[in-house]
Amino acid sequence: MTLLIPTIFLSSCSSVPKVVTYKSAPIDKPDLILPDTSVLALRDVDFIIVTVDNMDEVISELQKVNSNIALFALTDVGYENLSLNNAEILKLLSQQRSIIAAYKSYYEGVQTNIDNHNNNRDVTIPVPVEPGITDKVLKIFKD
Repeated sequence: MTLLIPTIFLSSCSSVPKVVTYKSAPIDKPDLILPDTSVLALRDVDFIIVTVDNMDEVISELQKVNSNIALFALTDVGYENLSLNNAEILKLLSQQRSIIAAYKSYYEGVQTNIDNHNNNRDVTIPVPVEPGITDKVLKIFKD
């Protein structure tokens, strides 16, 4: 009986693993759900330049084709501002295209990272082994 207690005591500390291995769960990329976009269908716009010199002629031509006459006038500065506003809209569209391209690149790059993770899921970590009670007791008997 006296040998049984030290044997149980010593054997209980001798099962420390040298490495720990785990397998992580695979990662699935969430689906990117985007709404369908509308197709841009612009209508033709005809500009007629009306000046003081040709005003009567333009009105006469519009009356010949039974057009309802309504004139929308812009000054030269107003027309310039309209053109600059259109340029700003085009600039914004270009920036949005760049942002969308960056998101696409990121989203497609994520798939590569996910694939790398899923292919390397086994991880082995070495566990530092410190002298246990068994080693200490055996050292006492050796000395």
